[in-house]
Amino acid sequence: MTACLESYAPLTRREINPLKHVPWFKEESHHLKRIKRRKEREMLKHMNNDTVANYKAARNDYLTGIKTSKAHYYHKLINASSKNPKKTLQLTE
Repeated sequence: MTACLESYAPLTRREINPLKHVPWFKEESHHLKRIKRRKEREMLKHMNNDTVANYKAARNDYLTGIKTSKAHYYHKLINASSKNPKKTLQLTE
């Protein structure tokens, strides 16, 4: 049985890429993501207009929070390296 299983469906190793550390994803973003996921589960469980509206509001808050934290992070990096053009160009790569 094992030989037959090995011939048709052999065990293979898969490498899992570790999640890259994103420096702009802070605790506030994590909190907004938890709220968004909670509202999403609630929406899928009880599909009505109120839960859909709550989910969309939480989703929009999360996306806005991500955009502002990214913008703030890169704004700080660009300002910190404004006197060094080489570092500034490295940020764009």
